[in-house]
Amino acid sequence: MIAERHSPADDESRRLLRKAAQGCRFFISQVIYQPEPMQRLLHDYAQACRAQGTRPRRIILTFAPCGRPQTLAFLKWLGVAIAPTTATRILDDPAPFTRSIRICAANLRALLDQGYAEQIPLGINIESVSIQRDEIAASLELVHALRDVANAYI
Repeated sequence: MIAERHSPADDESRRLLRKAAQGCRFFISQVIYQPEPMQRLLHDYAQACRAQGTRPRRIILTFAPCGRPQTLAFLKWLGVAIAPTTATRILDDPAPFTRSIRICAANLRALLDQGYAEQIPLGINIESVSIQRDEIAASLELVHALRDVANAYI
């Protein structure tokens, strides 16, 4: 599922409903670096499920650390929406992986702070989109950081 394509003209929440009717039992998001599109999609998906009387399927939210210009370029090539200010905050930080992990944790908190979080079963997926050791290590740090965020909501 791609939150950035959710719009009145291209309703991703309805696409999720159609896929669920065809047997999909869960959905995995694209990497999230801007929470607002995902917030809109999850809100609209929860409303659409209520309106149709269907149980929402599990949504697995994907996060990935980023600490290099090459990784940032690759994420953008994949279609991940990353605001220029977010990219600058990461790449200009003396500890870019730490900054990236903090941004991902803040994004998860922003997503879990919404009312739909109690209606939709949510999961978390951590990816490393790089073969660099330090970025793989950062993905392990991200696991711990996001687990701490999630545990605060349980």
